[in-house]
Amino acid sequence: MSERAMSISVRDVEREDATELTAVHVGAWLAAYRGLMSDAFLDGISIEQWQARWTERLSRDELPPVRVAVRGGAVVGFCTVATPSRDRDAGDDCAEIVALNVSPEAWRSGVGTTLMNDALDSFRRDGWRTASLWVVDGNERAQEFYKRLGFELDGASTAHAISGAREVRMRLSLAAAASCRRGRAP
Repeated sequence: MSERAMSISVRDVEREDATELTAVHVGAWLAAYRGLMSDAFLDGISIEQWQARWTERLSRDELPPVRVAVRGGAVVGFCTVATPSRDRDAGDDCAEIVALNVSPEAWRSGVGTTLMNDALDSFRRDGWRTASLWVVDGNERAQEFYKRLGFELDGASTAHAISGAREVRMRLSLAAAASCRRGRAP
């Protein structure tokens, strides 16, 4: 069976997912951000440190708001959200996609779209009116994916906290947005 034909399920993160989350996270960053973040920063990413961070984060009594995409028994992507948005200027009715990372081997196979559908449907059910996210400036592949889902640049920008790369914010009106099931994964 081809990877594209394998079904994708989404579930809450579990403590035991730390190793697979680390592999997805590091793999996605190294593939997506080369040329957009400094080589020194990317070359300095320590799988051990990132795994320790995930292990610590998942060991807390309350697991963080992370949903994972599973295909063929393996975690191939994850989405982290914040409700409300962490941005002070976003408004009281805005939820945030904090992170969407997909294993590079699963890019353009429906994993990102499945995770986004899950998050946006949850936002709608919970009564959020808008959604926002930050994307590294110059990451055209990701920006085009988000635009296909109805997100638009809102003019805000900032420096990414750990890499220093420039990020731009995108927003989506959840009430007006068409279903993102027509989008394609980054």
